[in-house]
Amino acid sequence: MFSRSGPDNHCWRRELSPHRSNKASLCLQFISFFIAPFISLTRRALLIIWVLSFSLAPAGMAQTRQASDTDKVSLSIDGSKPGARIDRNIFGQFAEHLGHGVYEGVWVGPDSSIPNTRGMRNDVVAALKALKVPNVRWPGGCFADEYHWRKGIGPQRVVTLNPNWGGVIEPNTFGTHEFMDFLDQIGSEAYLSLNLGSGTPQEAAEWLE
Repeated sequence: MFSRSGPDNHCWRRELSPHRSNKASLCLQFISFFIAPFISLTRRALLIIWVLSFSLAPAGMAQTRQASDTDKVSLSIDGSKPGARIDRNIFGQFAEHLGHGVYEGVWVGPDSSIPNTRGMRNDVVAALKALKVPNVRWPGGCFADEYHWRKGIGPQRVVTLNPNWGGVIEPNTFGTHEFMDFLDQIGSEAYLSLNLGSGTPQEAAEWLE
């Protein structure tokens, strides 16, 4: 209820009824007591909120009783039955020419002082092999939409730029052959991401062939 106090009757005092336990009523009472003063509600708005809190209480209590009487949920668990099979391929990894993810992260080249096998870092290969990675998606990502596989094969690689990730130099020393060798070393399978941005269906088909 509301009552005025003070010499000019400008100070409002609010008293919360202890007999209202319905959630809707308590919510609106909370708004009127703690939130309303901070958003400068008028006295008329506060009175409307208070009236609504009393009017919504019976309806809310009736709906609660009806739901508890009719809506019953049961759960049974049979531990002897096998569950759904989760395909291991959804736990595959992703390798993109981003930062040091491929160069220096996986590929250091056969002449590197870092221990490697045919250019692949031995420590990274051992870690991924222990994880039993089912597949590796390569070459991207955004990088795949600019990647042309022919630039990454053969003894003489075409040096290009990587416009997707800062315009850095892309030496193409880690190409299709190196990727397949990397998969053999870690015991994984290939997930080739085709160039759908600047490539053609014929280029993609010839890459798979």
